[in-house]
Amino acid sequence: ARRGKGGSLEKRVAMIHSFAHIESMAIDLSWDIILRFHGEEHLTDEFFGDWLKVAWDEARHYEMWASRLEELGSGYGALAVHNGL
Repeated sequence: ARRGKGGSLEKRVAMIHSFAHIESMAIDLSWDIILRFHGEEHLTDEFFGDWLKVAWDEARHYEMWASRLEELGSGYGALAVHNGL
């Protein structure tokens, strides 16, 4: 197996695009938990605060990958993705 530079530019862009998509889905899932369970009396403010931190962290990760895609002459959304996560 070839190691080092990540193969061709196209393969690197595809891999980074996949990472950005994973982060995007993680943001969506974090907000889904916050909104879906809002108002549940047995869940604490700390629970929701923790999920807000997760959403923020995943957004930071997404931004890093999206910026890298732009550096490589591409962008998130330039390639097809699946929603099988």
